[in-house]
Amino acid sequence: MSVFRSIRIRKILCPLLLPILIAVCFSACDLNAGTRPFDYPNSHWVCETPEIRFEVGASKEWKAYLGSGEAQQEFQLLFGYGTDVDAIKAGTQMISSETILFQGHCAFSEDHFTISLSTDNLWNGEYHKLHFQRVQ
Repeated sequence: MSVFRSIRIRKILCPLLLPILIAVCFSACDLNAGTRPFDYPNSHWVCETPEIRFEVGASKEWKAYLGSGEAQQEFQLLFGYGTDVDAIKAGTQMISSETILFQGHCAFSEDHFTISLSTDNLWNGEYHKLHFQRVQ
């Protein structure tokens, strides 16, 4: 009788455990890998309003700039796991309320990405989304 009970338990548990195992495996994957701007070496991205440039070098290092000409200001654009992005003052090592310029969530594609702002310490709520287009 215990053999039949063991087989019955396996028939019940196996269909339940397989989806759980698959879910655990996929939760460790970064679904945006390969679609973020820094995944495209030697590329340039531009947001026209407000004026922001984002440049990716040959070895996937990147720099970001606010404004142009003499008013141009470099800053750090940090892409987190998933869709999170933080913009902080250049030369700072920690994210804090004093160093954050803006924060948000991104939607990525090969030729553009959009940041939906959740924190804005630069424009007083004037912009809700920043649209970047790949120009090179």
